[in-house]
Amino acid sequence: MFLSLLLFSASSFAVDFSNSPKFFETKATIRKKIIKNAEPSLLTAKPTYYDLAKNLVDDRDMEGNPVRFLSNMQELAAFSIGTSKKDIWASSYWPMYKGGVAYRYRDRLFTPSKDWMVNYSHFLSTVTLPSDLSATEKLEKVFGDFSRKVSFHQWSQGKWYYDQYRIVEDWMGICHGWSQAAHMLARPKKTVPISYVNSFGQIETMEFYPSDIKALASQIWADFDYSTRFVGSRCDVENLVRDENGRVRDPNHPECEDTNPATFHLSLVNQIGLMGRSFTLDSVNSSEVWNYPIKNYQISYFDVQTEQTSDDWKSLLVRKEIYNNDPYQKYRSNDVAYILGAKASVRVLSDEEEPSTDKVDGVEQDVYLDFSFSYDLELDENFEVIGGEWRSENFPDFLWVATRNAKIYSYGSDYIREPWDGAAPVPVSWKSAYEIDAEEGMILSNFVDLLVRKSQ
Repeated sequence: MFLSLLLFSASSFAVDFSNSPKFFETKATIRKKIIKNAEPSLLTAKPTYYDLAKNLVDDRDMEGNPVRFLSNMQELAAFSIGTSKKDIWASSYWPMYKGGVAYRYRDRLFTPSKDWMVNYSHFLSTVTLPSDLSATEKLEKVFGDFSRKVSFHQWSQGKWYYDQYRIVEDWMGICHGWSQAAHMLARPKKTVPISYVNSFGQIETMEFYPSDIKALASQIWADFDYSTRFVGSRCDVENLVRDENGRVRDPNHPECEDTNPATFHLSLVNQIGLMGRSFTLDSVNSSEVWNYPIKNYQISYFDVQTEQTSDDWKSLLVRKEIYNNDPYQKYRSNDVAYILGAKASVRVLSDEEEPSTDKVDGVEQDVYLDFSFSYDLELDENFEVIGGEWRSENFPDFLWVATRNAKIYSYGSDYIREPWDGAAPVPVSWKSAYEIDAEEGMILSNFVDLLVRKSQ
């Protein structure tokens, strides 16, 4: 039986986690799904084994050709700008208090409340037109699931929290599913009509809008296992002990140093700048988990003593032995010869896009967020990047990405016996496959693949 997981989504307002008794337990469960437990790092400026960019970066490009990993500034400097080649799409994080992907976002008779019970009561008491159904209700109509197993499973996620604590926090959703689906699957560009048999035995057509397809795609990438690459470790601690420079130095929680800036820098340049494939960053080093796929980045360099900038990075190098006021001197490795300041401006896709009944979707509908991270890089005598220190207070907790050829296979996938394009009602084997997944509250991955393919 699959354990349904939650993930925390960024919001435009501050979130108070103090009222969430299950917060840390839930977050730890989610993180274990994404990454393995990392060994605690040492209090040095060098990345540890579990924080090496090579553990994240693909060893082959998007065409499958081997790629050499870059780590020398003389090569890295050529990639100060990088953009994902894939058309990554924004979406909602499908908040639990609204019913997750069972949310009837087109329902014109009701304005969602912050109270899960109010929303759930409306779901139970209202008969809705087919065009106003949620993504999961449309799915159930197509497969003749009159018991609405998938939709009730979606609502049951919030019911458990509501029964326990009389509240379902508004930050709970499926960011982890969306962030991978958004750059692993093609953008749903248009509405897809699917034939189905209604309760009177008549053949009708159900329209799946791009928002519906995004919802179902995000859910299967949240529910099912797939291989990932990652760097960083788990930090589940608030109010960390920091030194006089703001550097995390909590002897009880060394894991909260998290991603080394050299690892972050090398990941940006190699994964996105060199290969053009995105990865997801957990954007803050705290107990909050905010997952976003990166669209593009821009890096500038500066002199750590004077803060002067230049296009000539070599002119900005400061030798370690003459950097007299180095706030991180005690952390520098003996192998460090030069220190170079860097600022990365990172644009990510947002999960704050409201689902809509738009029949087409494109980049003009996307919502973005911008982050700025300041750090320094440590170079050896040969200009190899060997470590660094964060200069901004907030920085990425961990970085992760689905492997290049990762694909979702739901439990029922193996039971499909014939092709289907949705032009005729669902074949028998597809319905049987659907039932296998629906019994667990899951969505048939083959149907999502069909929708994505026909939406191009």
